[in-house]
Amino acid sequence: MSLLPLPPPHARTLLASASLSCTFEVITALSLLTTDSLFFSPPSARAEAAAAKKLFASSEGDHLTLVNVLNEYLRVQKEGKSNLKEWCRKNFVNGRAISQVLVNILLLSVFFLKNTT
Repeated sequence: MSLLPLPPPHARTLLASASLSCTFEVITALSLLTTDSLFFSPPSARAEAAAAKKLFASSEGDHLTLVNVLNEYLRVQKEGKSNLKEWCRKNFVNGRAISQVLVNILLLSVFFLKNTT
């Protein structure tokens, strides 16, 4: 557990995920939780930012709201129809934070596979 670059509770959760066959989901959740906020709310557009955030809201909680943002970002990226910077601006999503989430997912996945197999 001390090899994982995570706080002990997160490392325990990640290690337990292997026996539950949900490692990728846990890595995604941990990456979302350990990154700066995915949303930004400029003072001049607080109402618009709140409305945009509601589009991603999940009745099951904030964690799934963050997963919804990531999934939509990846969908837009895959389709290639839209400029991601414009999509982030329009939806009040912090593009740097979501890029960091993707890097963290990759790094944690590689680190986990390398150190647990």
